[in-house]
Amino acid sequence: MLKSLVHPCITLVFKHLGFAQSEVDSLKTALNSTSDPEIKLSTLDALTRALVRANDPQQEVFLKQYLQQASALKEYDLLTSKSRFLIQYYLNQRLTDKAELLADSLLNLQDYFKEPSSLGHLKLKRAAAYYDKNLL
Repeated sequence: MLKSLVHPCITLVFKHLGFAQSEVDSLKTALNSTSDPEIKLSTLDALTRALVRANDPQQEVFLKQYLQQASALKEYDLLTSKSRFLIQYYLNQRLTDKAELLADSLLNLQDYFKEPSSLGHLKLKRAAAYYDKNLL
């Protein structure tokens, strides 16, 4: 009985992983085939969402690209919203100084935030970095 349940579960997992990988590959291709900055940002948003969801180590590279693209477009609320994933990635990797530095540098942009949640996200992530360093 158990054997008959294991095979369909394994098949389902591998199909899901295959779909996720093909989604990532498609998004990378789309990213490389456009020069439109807004389409790049939108594609990077979808790509980083997929990579973060899969906890893929490539997420750092593409999250940084997203932050650069959002900054160039002066989309500071989008930049801040997505930065929380990079900060969390750094915290998970025990790169607390990098997490704190990124949060602090983005807090310098708070005059440009339109959404109150932008400031809240950053303060929460900075607090997490302080907690990890036993500063709280």
